[in-house]
Amino acid sequence: MSVEDKERLEEELKIRVLQAMNGLEELTGFFIFTLKNFSYRYIESDTTGELSPIWSDDKTLLIESVEEKLANGLKTDNPKTRAGIIDLAKSFSKKDRPSFRYRIGVKVKSVNAQGGGDFQIFAEVHWDFPDFENKEKRNYLSVDINYEDALDLRNNFARSLEEVCSVL
Repeated sequence: MSVEDKERLEEELKIRVLQAMNGLEELTGFFIFTLKNFSYRYIESDTTGELSPIWSDDKTLLIESVEEKLANGLKTDNPKTRAGIIDLAKSFSKKDRPSFRYRIGVKVKSVNAQGGGDFQIFAEVHWDFPDFENKEKRNYLSVDINYEDALDLRNNFARSLEEVCSVL
C-alpha cells in the first residue's frame, strides 16, 4: 500500500467517524457501549448480573452496582479499596448482609459540533453500608477530559476511563 493510499484511507476513516458521532445522541451510544464493556470487566459479578448505564440526571450517564459478596471486592489491586472492604466486613455480621457500591460514569459538560467536547469521567467504590453517604468511606477518582473531535474521543476515551477505574 502506498503512502498516498494509506493517507487517503485514514482521511476517509476520520470523515466516517466524525459523521457517525456527530451529536449527543450518537455520543451517548458510544458512551453506553464503552461503559458496558468496563462494567463487564470491573464490576459485574455472579451476584449483580449484567449491568446497563442509566442517566442519573440530564448530564450524567452511569453504571451503578451494589455488590453483596464482599469477597468479590477483595479481588482489587487498589490498597485503599481493599482496606475499606475489609473494614466493612469487620464492622457487620454476615446476617446484616453488608454490601458496597460501585459506580462508573461520564458527565457531559459540553459537546462541540465535531463530536468532541468537555467531559468528566469517574469511578467509585463506596463501603459506607447501608446509606453510602460518608465520603470518608469511599475511593473516588474523577478526571476532566477534553476532546477536539469524535475521532480524538473514540481513540482516547477508554484509556482515560481505564485510569479512573484504578480505584475499583
